[in-house]
Amino acid sequence: MKPRVLWSVVLVFVLAEALIASPPLFQRKSFTDSSASGNKSAGPSKDAPAAKDAKETGSGVSAATTADDTDTSTVWWPAYSYHDVWMPDLTYRSLKSNGVDLYCEIEGHGREMAIVVQGSPGIPHDYLHPMLSTLSHYMRVVYFDRRFDGLPKGLPARSMSLKTMADDIEAVRQALGGESVTLIAHGFGGPVAINYTLRHPDAVKRLILANTSAEIENYKEIETRLTASLSPKELDAFNNLSDERARYQMLLPHCFKKAPDGQTLDHIGYSLYFDSLSRRYFFAHESGQFSFRGELRDLKTPTLVIAGRYDLVSPVSQSQQLAKSLSDSRLVVLEHSGHYPQIEENYMFIQQIRQFIAQTTRGLDAVSVRTGIVNTDTAR
Repeated sequence: MKPRVLWSVVLVFVLAEALIASPPLFQRKSFTDSSASGNKSAGPSKDAPAAKDAKETGSGVSAATTADDTDTSTVWWPAYSYHDVWMPDLTYRSLKSNGVDLYCEIEGHGREMAIVVQGSPGIPHDYLHPMLSTLSHYMRVVYFDRRFDGLPKGLPARSMSLKTMADDIEAVRQALGGESVTLIAHGFGGPVAINYTLRHPDAVKRLILANTSAEIENYKEIETRLTASLSPKELDAFNNLSDERARYQMLLPHCFKKAPDGQTLDHIGYSLYFDSLSRRYFFAHESGQFSFRGELRDLKTPTLVIAGRYDLVSPVSQSQQLAKSLSDSRLVVLEHSGHYPQIEENYMFIQQIRQFIAQTTRGLDAVSVRTGIVNTDTAR
């Protein structure tokens, strides 16, 4: 190899390492032009101001609250994303939902459009983004952070409700043309998507509900199921942890049948920590209905329900009950997954979604999608 070429290769590796080690140069909040696409990036965003009289938690979030005090007026969330640095294969849009700035990312092309609704309030959409990218070969896939997700923005905590989160979906849909869409929801995103579909039935072609249920369960009940899977030694260590992020990080591997690599766990664990904070605000200020079981029979939208056999967060029994309560549904149980089948069985997860979309698209030979269980325990 010629010396000039060798030095060029070395320089590339040095620059790559520097970029990985350094803070992101461009935050997603930089893309503020509502008509902007990937090649129209603005300058770096400004840091969000801290809330007044806030206590620094030591984890990058400032909030006028403590673990036992959920009566807060304003909350700031940190920016954290796989996509903090501009990515050329995405189109970026900004929009407003009831006066709140939202940002979305569109991946792929085609007539069909899917809006992704991630888990609990506070979690950025990023943990779903790389796992759903394959769908962008067949349709436009839209990711966005709701008003309390991901990007820092000071908002009244009382504005966190199922209704406002569903309103954010409608704002995204209208900003992107107002056409009927597919909703792909995971975890807590399920009740949000159900709420939206009940209010806007003509706006949703089909529902895909993964690892979710028809009601919002208190996170303490979920924690009880997860801690029951710990060994006596692990349980003792868990009970002695005072840092909430460390507690969630310890429980996270038990959300899988087989835990993935450490980097993936670290990223999801970071998100779950802010999920735990945001749940407090949600349950403190949301006084609406937490169960939709009585209304599900009125929902005529074709629905695919996906469950993981080893899911302790949203057990298979909850998915079975959800599917039985819907008038037009199909239940798929992925036999080698926990709460994150899009990670553990990505191929099967994507294939089930593709097949369901094909079966519920006009002009194709449709297959009945009445309630039924599909076993995916195939030889590997």
